[in-house]
Amino acid sequence: MFASTDTLDMVWGLSFDQTMLLGAILLIVIDIFFASDIPTHTGYVLIAVVVGRFVPAHVMLQVLCGVIAWCGIVVFHYTLWRTFIQAIVNRKIAPDRYQPSTQTLNGSVGRIREISGEQLIEIDDELWLFTGSDDLVVDDEVTVVSSQGGTLVVRRRQRKE
Repeated sequence: MFASTDTLDMVWGLSFDQTMLLGAILLIVIDIFFASDIPTHTGYVLIAVVVGRFVPAHVMLQVLCGVIAWCGIVVFHYTLWRTFIQAIVNRKIAPDRYQPSTQTLNGSVGRIREISGEQLIEIDDELWLFTGSDDLVVDDEVTVVSSQGGTLVVRRRQRKE
């Protein structure tokens, strides 16, 4: 009725664990092309299951080892892997896919607006926090020089009189 492990090995050529690892690798590679962590985390769960299955102990210890392996893989993902993948995607696949939005505004021209007593810069109908060395007033036209921590650094372009 059900195929045994030996039958699966003969038909597919890979063991159950090897098939799960192959599926996990495929899901992790898919993460490079899609802006979602769901396939990657599914692959991590598959890897954790395989790790747990290799522990020659009681099933509860296998589950514990699998959970510990999954936690380690997730820490690796958010500390190293994601940064590595973002660098590859930025260089080779989609150069501005992971670029923070304030960095894309360098060189843009905007106007100073006052909203609820706070001065903001308006660029393309969006309001941004800014700092500037000059005394800027409402309706001044400014150019974005750089950005620091989500705040735009601007300089006066021309004074409206």
